Amino acid sequence: MMNPIKFVWRNILARKYLWEYYDSCNDKLSDVLKKTIALEERKEIKPDCMEVVRCLKKYGPNFCPYRGSLWMSKRLLLKYPIFWDKQENIYAFYKGKRIYCKFHTLVAILAEQHERSPHRYFSNSLHVEKGDIFVDVGAAEGLISLGLIDEAAKVYLIEENEKQWKPLLEKTFSPYMEKTRIVYKFASDKNDTKNITLDELLRADAETSRIVIKMDVEGAEENVLKGAENLLRRDNVNFVICTYHKDGDEEKFQKFFEKYGYQTEFSDGYMWVPNLSDNPPYLRKGVLRAWKTV
Repeated sequence: MMNPIKFVWRNILARKYLWEYYDSCNDKLSDVLKKTIALEERKEIKPDCMEVVRCLKKYGPNFCPYRGSLWMSKRLLLKYPIFWDKQENIYAFYKGKRIYCKFHTLVAILAEQHERSPHRYFSNSLHVEKGDIFVDVGAAEGLISLGLIDEAAKVYLIEENEKQWKPLLEKTFSPYMEKTRIVYKFASDKNDTKNITLDELLRADAETSRIVIKMDVEGAEENVLKGAENLLRRDNVNFVICTYHKDGDEEKFQKFFEKYGYQTEFSDGYMWVPNLSDNPPYLRKGVLRAWKTV
């Protein structure tokens, strides 16, 4: 057990450094934000983007702007204490379960998965139900999978960055290995030592269970879908896919899934992504959900 004084002091320092980091981000992006606000003041913003821009004006630079945004929220930072194990690995508790990750990562993901966030993966229309198979493509620290581990019958985590994430993922999921498989490869359109297709990964599961696939792979989503041709033709496979990484992905992916007979919906609002776009107002839809009604 860590000395209580040391524990409190480390938590204070962690939050202090994170507040300073957020402040520096605000400073760097303030001039870019002015370009978005200028378009709004000239009434050159689409009507459905107006609420998002008002949030940016109120809360400042924010990749996931929404009313009551938790991004950079000191209230959220104080809610989750962080701990250290004997090897000095950092962990916190999420839904009563221990997760190993960096503090700033935990805070960012919790904020972006708020019910009003444009980056929220799930909704009433599409979410993981009891007995489903969940496939986390671009798992990173695994927080999304950990939050669903009790409901899902089986969880696949696909994460290509083995060097960065393997030590943390294997600590986090060690209590749940009987229903978890971690694959350190690229989800792709081919199968080899570095790549795996979703069709191959789920070959034994596709005909027996309802499947929910979440994709957040930094703009490689289209390539992952090329390796899911068989799954796309099934009625029991559902997709949650990020659409903000590349310009035009929103319309392209919506048309793609509708071609296969899927119903679709976008997450609420828009993400503000000046780091991914050269064109103000830098607003893109965050997540597309696609499902079939049997």
